[in-house]
Amino acid sequence: MRIIIDQVFGRLGSHQTNPFLRIDVSHPQMKLHIEDPVLIVKHDRSELTINNREFLADLNMYEPLAFTREYAARAKGIVRDAIAEMADQGDRLGALESGADVFAAIAWEEGLDPAVDIQLAPLSLPRIQFWVVKGERSFQEGCVQVQLTPGQTQVDLEVGSARMYLRQNPELHVHTTGERLNVFC
Repeated sequence: MRIIIDQVFGRLGSHQTNPFLRIDVSHPQMKLHIEDPVLIVKHDRSELTINNREFLADLNMYEPLAFTREYAARAKGIVRDAIAEMADQGDRLGALESGADVFAAIAWEEGLDPAVDIQLAPLSLPRIQFWVVKGERSFQEGCVQVQLTPGQTQVDLEVGSARMYLRQNPELHVHTTGERLNVFC
């Protein structure tokens, strides 16, 4: 007699879903507002005045108001002298009746001397004044304004699953073959 044992193993089955990790990233953003600094510089400057009134007056050159005053005074003196000279010459011509040679004397007195040299030469120098006017400096600070929006990261995890089940039960088959005994379990 023979015993035959036949064993069939059980089978497990599994059903899985993989986990899924979703990551959403938003980048950080930075906004800048810049105001430039301002530097204002006014340089030192020189000022100069030249007063040449006396210098020009020595050359008989005047400003309009001084010119009219000066030449009005000169004209008044010339007219006064001319009137006095005419009166004197009139008296001298009146002496013609006495027989004097008055015409020759007057001609000799009125003639120009050839040795007379006339030149214009200033006697005073122009007055020059000089000074420095200080410059100015001003500074306005600039500024930088920063607006930062931080980035965000969102993580979403879908959990995976694993399910195990018994697909086939284990079995054991035992039987005998031969003459005498035949048993099945």
